Amino acid sequence: MAQDLRQQLAEIAQRRVNAEAEAKALNDQEQELIAQAWREHVPPAEIAELVGRSAAHVRKLRPDDVPPLRLGGGAAPKKGRRGKR
Repeated sequence: MAQDLRQQLAEIAQRRVNAEAEAKALNDQEQELIAQAWREHVPPAEIAELVGRSAAHVRKLRPDDVPPLRLGGGAAPKKGRRGKR
């Protein structure tokens, strides 16, 4: 009985290792395809919808050779009241 239990534990552990390896491979492949989609000018919202991830996740995976959609343009300086001189 104990031998059967040991064999079952070993089989489960091996299945878990295989599943984790497959999940990592799929994740790596998905990230490569997301980067390729960025290079092909697919909008990030469309990529997010296709892969079932959030837009923030997709934006995080934007490759360095692809410029961001919005460039520059910080907030305008506030026009405060002038103090007494």
